[in-house]
Amino acid sequence: MMKGIGTDGTVFIGLTNEEMGWLLMGSVRVAPSARAALQCVVDYVEARGVRITAMRGYGAGTVRASLHPSGRAIDINQTHRNVTRPIVPRSVSNAAADKCGVISGARWGYADNGHW
Repeated sequence: MMKGIGTDGTVFIGLTNEEMGWLLMGSVRVAPSARAALQCVVDYVEARGVRITAMRGYGAGTVRASLHPSGRAIDINQTHRNVTRPIVPRSVSNAAADKCGVISGARWGYADNGHW
């Protein structure tokens, strides 16, 4: 199975393993209205050599204005606010946002790298 966002709004994460091929590691749902832009972010980040091991879409917001409850935000590799492992360089986060027409949390005054 390939990485990506399916037609039902589900993001599939696969990790390569030379012996097993593609393995489905989990899925994250996003709103249909955000599907194309967030798929663009996933593709861009991965194409820049970042190994994606975790993503979060729909879910409870941690701040009042969070777009996670509506499925219009995604986190990639975040372990805590503004902390990503494997690392997502801020330059990659910001360039992905610029290319895909979304906002990078890495640019906020109270930064949240790994969030779009």
